[in-house]
Amino acid sequence: MSTPDIRHLPGPDQATRVGEAGMPNRRSAAAHLLGARQFRDALAITSPPSLTIAVVVGVQAALSLVLAASASWAAGHAELACFSALGSLASLFGRHVAPSERRRIIAVCGALLVAAVMVPATASFLQASVPVRCALIAFAAGASTLAVAQWRLGGPGAIIFTFAFAGSFAPTGSLAEIGARALAAALGAALAWLVCGLTDRLRLSEVRRLRLPALSARPFSHEAVAAGRILVGAAIALAVAQASGWRYPGWAAVGALAVMQGTHLHITASRALQRTIGTVIGVAATWIILSNTMDYSTLIAISALFLLLTETIVGFNYGLGQAAVTPVALLMTYIAAPQPPTSLLAERLCETLLGAMIGIVLAIVMSSLDDRVHLDTIRRGREPSK
Repeated sequence: MSTPDIRHLPGPDQATRVGEAGMPNRRSAAAHLLGARQFRDALAITSPPSLTIAVVVGVQAALSLVLAASASWAAGHAELACFSALGSLASLFGRHVAPSERRRIIAVCGALLVAAVMVPATASFLQASVPVRCALIAFAAGASTLAVAQWRLGGPGAIIFTFAFAGSFAPTGSLAEIGARALAAALGAALAWLVCGLTDRLRLSEVRRLRLPALSARPFSHEAVAAGRILVGAAIALAVAQASGWRYPGWAAVGALAVMQGTHLHITASRALQRTIGTVIGVAATWIILSNTMDYSTLIAISALFLLLTETIVGFNYGLGQAAVTPVALLMTYIAAPQPPTSLLAERLCETLLGAMIGIVLAIVMSSLDDRVHLDTIRRGREPSK
């Protein structure tokens, strides 16, 4: 890493905001991230690279989810629909790359999603203890972060695989049931690959117009450190959630990961605020939906519509996308294991807040000097925000 130019940093007389040598410290970073400007930045509306691509990918994802869930339901295995739907989430990846490259990305993501379903099912069959399950989720968060970076899978990133992993610990009674869940996820992934392959021409002209640079992998050591931070953050969130007696500690891990995968401190803080506000809105929307008696097919259709909405609006503001995707996650959880909505929704809200808080605290604590210098220069207006 390059050494920051201390000529452009605050002097020692500003000790309340910087370290003794004039370098931004963690206290000054926290002050920046808790300021009014950070809140305004989190609420800002930006323009996505291409609304056309966003809509196309949203339609592809919604169609893949409906086909995958419907296939399980039509085969007389409605209990496998949520696993088929998880596999179909591979359609969310590779939106800005050429069709040939996207086929590779979706295939890799599909394989990872099958593994994210199969490993927890195996752990459940072996009656793994709660601490072991939490350790597996934390490892999955770190490993998927590293895989996304090294294999250049792009957004939405490791959060999809960690969500699938954490949500696949339903009781498993036999090896055949493990195989059935894996096959269901593979079916969903295959349908996603097929749907995107047949319809990708709809976004091809926009991809050519944008000509975005290809993703490049950083040195393995850098990515390993980043993955290690996320593993630690997820583990702490899981431990606190489990100690609190919550039924779905994985949601706290997903919340911490979503916040910590921001590339810079100000992005991390914005993610924490956006995720919290978006979750509140999404939980309220889900409560309205589940307050009315609806059959399986209606819930699947609503989930698909919210997934389409998510992909259409997330490029404008991450919080808007979070508000739309929260009902998708909650409805899939409810379909897999119907339960009183009140406890389900309350826990989602509490664990999201917990994960966001842990994520932002650890991002500050684990920040490097370069991270804090970048934040300091942005907040003092010496370079545009990235």
